[in-house]
Amino acid sequence: MEKVEHRGIVDSIEGKRMKVHILQVSACSECHANSLCSSADKVEKIIDINSFTGFFEIGQTVILTGKTGSGLKAVFLAYMLPLILLVTGMVLCLEWLFPGNEGLAAIISLLIPLVYYLILYIFRNRLKRNFSFSVRHVSENVVKD
Repeated sequence: MEKVEHRGIVDSIEGKRMKVHILQVSACSECHANSLCSSADKVEKIIDINSFTGFFEIGQTVILTGKTGSGLKAVFLAYMLPLILLVTGMVLCLEWLFPGNEGLAAIISLLIPLVYYLILYIFRNRLKRNFSFSVRHVSENVVKD
């Protein structure tokens, strides 16, 4: 099973929930010429860990581990499926439901992804169980980002 690992810093701990701050860095941001290049990017993210074992402290450096398959599934649900729904809705509206009425077809096909994202929002707690990270101390099998 392929894994993705990120080094992060514990921001907060509330019971068995933890927030970890990670700095996601593109490959070119480590380049010596990144100050001259506009494509160097660094993105700060806060990752919620819903359940963990062990003792952690705020400010401690940790390793987050997630499954690669979960990331691909998240990309599909967040980007690919809405695009497929949008295009399919447009084709269905233009060809069968409202032939010749492009304005109405466009409005309806744009509403389809909105409804889809609303459904994702309603089921967000169920989805969180499928997309989770595990956390461990840095001293346990140190990895290099």
